[in-house]
Amino acid sequence: MRELWATSATANTSLSGKILANRRRVSRPPKRPLWQRIVTAATAMAMPVALLVALPALPAQAATTSDLTVTVSSARTEPRFSTGGVVTGVVKGAPIADFKYILNVDTTGTTDQRSPAVGSGCSALDPGYPSSCLWPSIAENSGGSPIYTQGDQSDFPLLALPDGRYLISVIADGYKIDGAHFCVDTVVPAEPGCANPLAGPLTVTLQPNPLPDGTVRALVFEDNAPTNMGWDVGENLMAGFVGGLADTLGAIQTDVYGNPLCTR
Repeated sequence: MRELWATSATANTSLSGKILANRRRVSRPPKRPLWQRIVTAATAMAMPVALLVALPALPAQAATTSDLTVTVSSARTEPRFSTGGVVTGVVKGAPIADFKYILNVDTTGTTDQRSPAVGSGCSALDPGYPSSCLWPSIAENSGGSPIYTQGDQSDFPLLALPDGRYLISVIADGYKIDGAHFCVDTVVPAEPGCANPLAGPLTVTLQPNPLPDGTVRALVFEDNAPTNMGWDVGENLMAGFVGGLADTLGAIQTDVYGNPLCTR
């Protein structure tokens, strides 16, 4: 038994020596010529430089401005569009050179104050409440948005608008009235509700006449599963109702072509 263990030990020692010798021979590759080593080192140094050059440049953040310039254009293509009784048609994006506008100060409130906790300005325990809360449902309003100015296309650019939120309404011959909300924020801290302050020309698009036809459909149902102003499975339809349409001039009895409602 002793001889067997001794033989095994001797064999293992001899084998280990051979493996170690082989490792020494394998772990030392022959040296490459000097010029090959220089080329390899230069390639390794060039890779980070190439990666830096390949990275795209970050876009520069547009500077905010308080000078308002407005570009007015057609919102869609309308082949039936007419001017002066002559059908000329208009394409989407066509500039509208002559227009009138009203610029209102937007006093409808904001939702920047997310919490009604004490100190947020929207708690009944905060000094100055409810004036300190700008939520549209709570903020005190004078009853209307004051007009900052009004005029036509010759007024632009409007220079040095005070920081705040605005709504511009635009009208032009042959187009439906439309407008755009924007804000001016040139100081810190930011104006409440001004996430994207004016940073260049403001674009307003107007819908050309005639406007596309629309269809009105009505459905009367028992809204109780749940009460959500939507028709859900299990809610019964209700009969015996008569629908009516009205605008500022009174009841509407015909469609845009003069046909009685509910006829073809």
